[in-house]
Amino acid sequence: MSILGAVLIAALILLMKYSDNQSNRLVKESLDRHYKPFKISTNAVNNVYFTLVDNDKIENNYYITVQIVNNNELSAINKITGTISVYSRDPEVSAKRVLYKSFSVQNLKSRTSYRIDAFPVSRDLFNWSYFEIEIIDLSFKDETSFKDIKLQSKRIIKNTAWILNHLSLYDYKLGFIPTKYNLKWLKDKIRSIKNFIYFLCSRNVYYFSYPDDPQQQKSIIQSLRKDFIRKWFFRLLFGTMIIISCFIIGISIIQLLNLIIVFLQKLGEFISIHIMKV
Repeated sequence: MSILGAVLIAALILLMKYSDNQSNRLVKESLDRHYKPFKISTNAVNNVYFTLVDNDKIENNYYITVQIVNNNELSAINKITGTISVYSRDPEVSAKRVLYKSFSVQNLKSRTSYRIDAFPVSRDLFNWSYFEIEIIDLSFKDETSFKDIKLQSKRIIKNTAWILNHLSLYDYKLGFIPTKYNLKWLKDKIRSIKNFIYFLCSRNVYYFSYPDDPQQQKSIIQSLRKDFIRKWFFRLLFGTMIIISCFIIGISIIQLLNLIIVFLQKLGEFISIHIMKV
């Protein structure tokens, strides 16, 4: 029985480790699903526009990046200078500027894009709503030029409700005992098994009308009788299994604890006699 208790405890630890791996996999899938790169672009001038990429992954870190796209098929950009402004929503004003950066790009070929800069996601940048590009000077190889032009993207509202769903993927408690393992996957499996057992032990056949035909009445009575027998069969089966399992597990753990106490007593006597020489 003590060996059985040790096996059960070891199995529980292995199961918690497996649950931790599976739960962390679900957490990673949730992050990957909601941290997909999101792009929003400005209007264009001479087929040149700018794109802001949210959650752009660079060397396993997430950034907000701004790119220039030269979609002009005939001419390359000789030089472009300007500023980047990123705005977020604010309850007191219509918008709050959370980023301001100047830029300069030279010799950008036609049908080519270029990442101007990458910004770490700060607390203010996390809730960005739209961005603006003020072009101070834009010149092309064909000597076409533009000055003092403002390009703006559409405004968006970022939905952060998924964060609460993401946080629900963490569960590090076994009852009221904190653990270092994420037990979300294990508890979901236990809940599914419990619901399946509850389904087997519950009434599953219902009739809301009683026909006049005797043959149909007999069929209904037979199905109700079978459902009643099935329900109580599973109730007795699972009830007996639970009682026997709890009894065996309880006795095994108690005997294992007693064995550990006896071992510690013998170890203490050995230390006191042979090492401390009391």
